[in-house]
Amino acid sequence: MWAYPYKILPFFTISVSLEAALVPVAYMLLYQWALERKRNYYLYATILSAILAFGVKPAMAALSLFKMYQWMNYFYLFLGYIVIMLLSKLITDVFAYLHNRQGGVNRGGQSVVDDSQSSTTRRWRPKGPSRV
Repeated sequence: MWAYPYKILPFFTISVSLEAALVPVAYMLLYQWALERKRNYYLYATILSAILAFGVKPAMAALSLFKMYQWMNYFYLFLGYIVIMLLSKLITDVFAYLHNRQGGVNRGGQSVVDDSQSSTTRRWRPKGPSRV
């Protein structure tokens, strides 16, 4: 329902540069920022979605870098960003739950894996006397 008239790489049939690069990276950086500072991720992600849908996309449309077709409008783009944000947060939470359930991280954020048995810190020693 929308298109980018100019392509960065001409051998691709469509231009997905903004949707495939900028938007996911923006949400990942926001997630890390909110997690480190103990902020409400949903509030800030909604603000980011509004900035992308009502600020970045209209600016790109004004510069003829973005075009919408048929019934699509900026509010539907905003709702799409919200749905994508909620699904990605849900998937992240499921993986974090499974990781914590296996004992990967304790409540203090410290790893509970015994580093003395990990393959990166364990030294290999030959068994028995050396025959040199």
